Amino acid sequence: MRITKYPHSCFKVEKDGQALLIDIGNFSTAKVTLQDVGDFSAILITHQHADHIDPKLEQWLQGKTVAIYANQDVANTFPQLDITVVEDNQSLDIAGFTITARYLAHCKMPDGSDGPPNTGYVIDGTFFHPGDGVAIDNLQVDTLAAPIAGPSVSILDAVTLARSVHAKTLIPMHYDNPVFFNDPAVLAERFHDARVVILHNKQSVEV
Repeated sequence: MRITKYPHSCFKVEKDGQALLIDIGNFSTAKVTLQDVGDFSAILITHQHADHIDPKLEQWLQGKTVAIYANQDVANTFPQLDITVVEDNQSLDIAGFTITARYLAHCKMPDGSDGPPNTGYVIDGTFFHPGDGVAIDNLQVDTLAAPIAGPSVSILDAVTLARSVHAKTLIPMHYDNPVFFNDPAVLAERFHDARVVILHNKQSVEV
């Protein structure tokens, strides 16, 4: 499986000539074009915040027909999009991948309130994208993409999440917004339980 990172929390996952995109938000679309990303068959969205789904996604897609999967809250927020709603613990075959949707709470907002419903995705049982979630029970994966920065997210949250899922490889995300912490190398310096792979825009890793 090949994983390519784009700004903020966006990843392209490829296997056997198939590909899907996760969390193409407005920080991502501001820096990459549809042509930059290349072919993909589906989009997975974790939650409704603009840094995870660009409100102008239709324009960015330039008329490309692609399946979009997200929770009910995202579907309600973006009724103009044809979204297939996924439920907690639901497994689906999407673009050659086995995807399991896992609900986990969004990290607290800066004022301490709850965030919107947040759905993470386990891909082929090995790679987990938690959206803006930082805690989940009963999950073990080899590779984790983890938010490391934000108004209420820290390096400690990423380390705690990685240890809880027994990740062997940790890919930092959610740090490209310039108002957030912007040095993922600090995570590699402080976390020695797993391999930390720092991917810059358009860089890839095989997992």
